[in-house]
Amino acid sequence: MTACGASSLLVEKLRVVRHGGALLATIDSEPAPAGLEAAYRIADELVALDVARFGPVRGYKIGANSRAGQQQLGLAEPFFGRVPARRIVASGAPLSVLPIGCTIEAEVGICMAADLPSRSRPYAGEDIRRAVRDVLPLFEINRPSYAEPFHVGGLFLVADNGVTQALVAGRAKSREQVGPWSDEQVQMSRNAAVCAESKVGARVGDPLDAVLWLANALSKRGTGLQQGDIVASGALTPPVPFAPGDRVLARFATLGEVEFLAGDWA
Repeated sequence: MTACGASSLLVEKLRVVRHGGALLATIDSEPAPAGLEAAYRIADELVALDVARFGPVRGYKIGANSRAGQQQLGLAEPFFGRVPARRIVASGAPLSVLPIGCTIEAEVGICMAADLPSRSRPYAGEDIRRAVRDVLPLFEINRPSYAEPFHVGGLFLVADNGVTQALVAGRAKSREQVGPWSDEQVQMSRNAAVCAESKVGARVGDPLDAVLWLANALSKRGTGLQQGDIVASGALTPPVPFAPGDRVLARFATLGEVEFLAGDWA
């Protein structure tokens, strides 16, 4: 089978899973994508299908933004996934049915105030600080297409559009209204029982550094961030499973809170 044929087969298998099919129990018969760009090209096809159903890409997730996470997945850098407009909902708002087996993570969200298009020279930190409007408490909802996602390697996760499903956005605040990232903390509860706690600075550092990486990664692929896009800057908590009817709340020290009310599985 040619590399193109193998990629097309993986796209079709991932498409089936992402539309409610059974998780891929094994990938032994699937050749791994031939590098990071090949994995993104597979994800491009999945994203095109999502865009047709849910509107244009207006959100991004960043995964493996720590060296430990990259080593675990066999990657040399972080990776990104894309979220279409109608899969980004406000805190407490209903979200159309999700495939069974999703998990949820608390994150710091970044809202873009200006476009950062593709360009020949890399973006710098000052470019990001000028382009960021607000920050917000955020949930990312994930669902890998693989039964053993941490055993398949990072390239398969990238090909699966970073395993992202949706974003839940809390109320935005200006950066000046939020305390130093080194001090910002988050507590996450499910049905009023605390299930995770974390400190932003210790877990992901400065979230704007993650946006800088993303802006340059997109620029290299000939695209970029747009005004109004929301970036999930990296998981602050382990992935927490939830069931229909669950209420999940993340409360940050100064950033505010975000709430998700789980509906029925697809």
